[in-house]
Amino acid sequence: MSNDWVTPNLTAYYDFDKVQGFYIVANIEHEFALISHKLSLTPGFSAGWGSAKYDDYHFGIKQNALNDGNVYVTAKYSVTKA
Repeated sequence: MSNDWVTPNLTAYYDFDKVQGFYIVANIEHEFALISHKLSLTPGFSAGWGSAKYDDYHFGIKQNALNDGNVYVTAKYSVTKA
């Protein structure tokens, strides 16, 4: 189902065992319905941030930092009636 606005999402991960640090990812996307609502395309953007402990464990860099940015498009096609 298409929405009229962008859909934001924020997800936080914390490793209690080895890392004891955070990784936080935020994304925004918008779904577009095409071909009588059987096909939808959803472009989006996401960015991930890691705490100093997270980045030190995974990358050997002891600082809070923006770790990644992504641009993506997902497609869904309905083969049956909903």
